[in-house]
Amino acid sequence: MQTFQSIKSPSQSKHHFNYYSLHMESRTSSLIPIELTILNAENLSVKGKPLRRNNNNDAAYVVVHAQCSSTKHYPSWNEKFSMEVEPATCRFISIEVRRKKWLGYSSGSVAMAHVPVSELFGAQFLSYRLWDKKGDRNGIIDFSLEAAKRTEQVPMRENEEPVTGVPLFWSNHRYPTNIRLNNI
Repeated sequence: MQTFQSIKSPSQSKHHFNYYSLHMESRTSSLIPIELTILNAENLSVKGKPLRRNNNNDAAYVVVHAQCSSTKHYPSWNEKFSMEVEPATCRFISIEVRRKKWLGYSSGSVAMAHVPVSELFGAQFLSYRLWDKKGDRNGIIDFSLEAAKRTEQVPMRENEEPVTGVPLFWSNHRYPTNIRLNNI
């Protein structure tokens, strides 16, 4: 089993990336709210060549996995994302940098870091080594973390039922998927 350690002083690099998405899976119990801000990634490479920033044909984004919340969100770079973690069952958060090709097609994982939840509390700015699929070093991910304020949950009254909203302009249509330009 490979262990991942925080890096106190990351090396400076001109290879930074600014796309990320977050995905969490649901569990319930004593949840602790946190705010996670992914700052940047440094020194990433694909097949030995540096991955360029915001190139029209190639881009990178980060996927964060945690076992605590059932929400999906695509914030912009340096935007705080609030989620809840349950330290008893959520052992680590995985931060994965993925490569996105032109027209949004994903071409796979570039590098990944596993951050133990036990190290998240009390820290403000963290840098973690990123590892590729072969287990080789492949850059650094910088992020900040802070404990968020708990929101008070108000129980529903017994006679109220949940309401589901559907956008009017999509009510009779499927969402667009994989639009190809070469057939136009």
